[in-house]
Amino acid sequence: MRKGLSKKLACLVALITVTSNSVVFAQDIKKDETVYVILDENGNPTEQIVSDWIKGSENLGQFTDKSTLSDVKNVKGDEEPTKNGDELSWNIDSNELYYQGKSNNQLPITISVNYEFNGKKVDPNEVLGESGKFKISVNITNNQSKTVFINNEKRNIYLPLLTAAELTLSNSNFSNVEVSSGKVINDGNNSLVTFVTIPGLKESLDLGEVLDDLLGSSSIDLSDSFEITGETNNFEIPAIMVLATTSSEDIDEIEGIDSLDDLRTSLNDLQKGGEDLLSGSKELLDGQTELASNYSIFNAGVGTLNSGAIELRNGLNTLNGSVPTLLSGVNSLNSGAGQIKENYDKFDEGVSSLASGASTLNSGINTLSGSVPTLLSGVNTLNSGAGELKDKYTQFDDGISSLATGASALNEGINTLNDSVPTLNNGAVALNSGVSELQGKYTEFDLGVSSLADGAKNLDEGVYNLEEGSKSLNEGATELSSGLGTLKSSQEEFTSKVNEYVGGVSSLNENYDSIDSGISSALSGMTELNNGLQGAGDGIGKLQDTTSSLKQIAESIDTMATSIEKIDPTQAKELREYSAKIKAIADGQTEGLTNLSSALQSGASGANELENGLRNLASGSAEVKVGLSQLSSNGDSLNAAAQAISNGISSAYDGSKSLLAGTSSLQSGVGNLKSGSNTLLNGANSLNDNSKLINSAMGDLSNGSQKLAAGTGVLLDGTTALSEGSNTLLDGANELSTNSKLINSGIGSIYDGTNQLSSGGKTLADGVSDLAIGSNQLSNGANELNTNSKKIDSALGALYDGTKELVSGGKTLSQGVSALATGGKTLAEGTGTLKNNSEKILNGTEQLKSGTQSLYEGVDKLKNEGLDKINDLGSEALDSIDGFSQAKDELVQMAKDYGVYSGLTSDMKGSVKFIMRSDAIESSDIDKTTDDSSTKNTENKSDKSDKSLIDKIKGLFN
Repeated sequence: MRKGLSKKLACLVALITVTSNSVVFAQDIKKDETVYVILDENGNPTEQIVSDWIKGSENLGQFTDKSTLSDVKNVKGDEEPTKNGDELSWNIDSNELYYQGKSNNQLPITISVNYEFNGKKVDPNEVLGESGKFKISVNITNNQSKTVFINNEKRNIYLPLLTAAELTLSNSNFSNVEVSSGKVINDGNNSLVTFVTIPGLKESLDLGEVLDDLLGSSSIDLSDSFEITGETNNFEIPAIMVLATTSSEDIDEIEGIDSLDDLRTSLNDLQKGGEDLLSGSKELLDGQTELASNYSIFNAGVGTLNSGAIELRNGLNTLNGSVPTLLSGVNSLNSGAGQIKENYDKFDEGVSSLASGASTLNSGINTLSGSVPTLLSGVNTLNSGAGELKDKYTQFDDGISSLATGASALNEGINTLNDSVPTLNNGAVALNSGVSELQGKYTEFDLGVSSLADGAKNLDEGVYNLEEGSKSLNEGATELSSGLGTLKSSQEEFTSKVNEYVGGVSSLNENYDSIDSGISSALSGMTELNNGLQGAGDGIGKLQDTTSSLKQIAESIDTMATSIEKIDPTQAKELREYSAKIKAIADGQTEGLTNLSSALQSGASGANELENGLRNLASGSAEVKVGLSQLSSNGDSLNAAAQAISNGISSAYDGSKSLLAGTSSLQSGVGNLKSGSNTLLNGANSLNDNSKLINSAMGDLSNGSQKLAAGTGVLLDGTTALSEGSNTLLDGANELSTNSKLINSGIGSIYDGTNQLSSGGKTLADGVSDLAIGSNQLSNGANELNTNSKKIDSALGALYDGTKELVSGGKTLSQGVSALATGGKTLAEGTGTLKNNSEKILNGTEQLKSGTQSLYEGVDKLKNEGLDKINDLGSEALDSIDGFSQAKDELVQMAKDYGVYSGLTSDMKGSVKFIMRSDAIESSDIDKTTDDSSTKNTENKSDKSDKSLIDKIKGLFN
């Protein structure tokens, strides 16, 4: 602080000089003046040579200059001036004029040089060439002063001249060179001693010892004198160079300074800063109290969060343990679907056989249509068989009714055959129509009796095959029913486990929001706590900075006390006492703040770890929440799929039971049909002699019947998957039952009308034609049934693929639940760590609260007992530096009024510098010749030295 102030005051002194460097007039003519002074070894001037350079913006022409010089000479031209007293009249045909002259006027500054050798004052010429210890004392005196009134008191102020001195000592002759003020620069060959001052400034500002103390070790020493000491092995008188100037052109890089008002403002700012510090300490105390109070609530919430996380972990473990049972049920379902898919191929083969049989039947009927004339010849024999057929058909009709009942039960599980019923029904209706017409066509029908006999034989064989097929059908239906019963039992357990799992996931998903909300609240609170701890740390850092500033303030007060001790010893003593108190308070505050900062750092470290843990916990919780939501959604779909599968299996099982009952009735009916078929065969054989063509046609019919029976057996093996065809089967069975009644009635009518059959042969032919049409329709219906069977086969493939995806999804579910259980365990462990660290932070907040209370009390004491009194004493000390500003203004004005050394007219502006030089003396033979040649040499050397010294002076201020 002192070093900065010293530098500012040094620049202020220079600035006073800078502001006085020239006088500006209306005309743009400038006069630059250099005064060369030759000194002897003691600093006395022996000759003054003044060089002036007048420069204008245009040709100078005729003009008048003011000068006190003698022996004026134009250095660079032939023009000569006309002198009239102090006026010189010139006529110059250029814009520049260089002239020089001599002067014996008193210089504004004088130099005094004294020598000591081995502790005694000596004439330097008498000790040339000797060895010993030396001391050279140089004193600079300001001779240009005036008396002014400052605060109604007389004071002498001196022309502010920035003065620099330089002495050159050869390193071959001098060693251990030191200087009391200024600097020693060693360039290897010589030691250059430089000294800068403003002589008389201390007295002008009346600062006394205060200014010396504030300048400290600055390059500018305002004592106006300096001493050079050292050792020599061959004493010689060193050359002395002195430069004094008021010109800003050589020191225009010097910056301005702040006034002493800045110091008064700083004292006010210090007092206000104390008030802000006290207010901030109170806010810190209030905030820490609130932090300690609220954190206990946060800590309780952390405990609740930990308990909830443990319950979540336990629930997830239970859920994870139930997954294998679920996977087992899914695999069983997939296996059952695979068996259904494999067995359906047999059913499809039966449907294909049915279509082929229908085609063969259609061919036989067409043949029958062509054989009707022959058929009529056997009608008489048929009549006998028809009577016996009538007796047996009733039992067959009962079997048909039982078959219709079984088909109705089967329809609940198999509906896919519904689309084929209309075609089959149309064919049956056409067949019935043809049989009705057959009743009146007996005569023609009689011609085909022989063929009917062969057909009856084939029919008997077909009935036998039907009986065998019905046995296989009954066995397959029994196995199917048993398998579906087992599947239904497993499905009930599977559905129960699925429902249990879906319920657990749904409950967990619904309750997890509270856990996730707790984690988010904990993270938010932890972030606020961290911010609070960070703010407290920043506040303590600022307080530590303030403590450092207090020590600097105490040192500044000590310096101020030393400065005013001679002016006011009582105030100086009080200032030192307050400085000691401030240092004691600062030391105590430093220790307290260090301990408090350490506690805060520990708390902040724990809080950061806690916050990072909560952030990881919140991230994991979000993933758990998304996973639970997906599981809950998938659980609903799984539950619905399981229920649909259960319903389908139940329907299939019920249908299989009805199918089993139907096949039993079918077996009974087939037995009755076999008995009737035998009777019919006997009757037909009696007609065989006269109905060869009928016999051939009925053979074709028998072949179709056999294929139809075989197809029906295969069809029944795959009934469990034919939900679409069951509707067609039901309608067909109902229609068959109805038509069976009609056939039963028709058989009676046939029996009654066989006697008239021969007379209706022609009409019979027409009826057989219609029968052929109906047969074609039946064949078309069978083909359509075959096509639909292929569609069902494709649907079964899709069903099987779906169960395989269900198995794959079950595995994925198992993996997800396992990962969820692992996450639940990590969550519980993390909340446990959170709970432990939270309790540590709770204890830390109480310690922080206690430390903040002590800090507030210390700041309050510092404000009331230290800073307020510093402000009062500092203001008094500044007031004691009386008249500083007024004296500064007088100095500036004095510099403006000085102008140049030899004189200046009112229409010019000018600047001046003084270059004083003494030559080095190496022997007693001193040549003091001062002819013109010597003067010119001195001039040239001075110009060179002048430039070097100016650069060095600039370097001191940059």
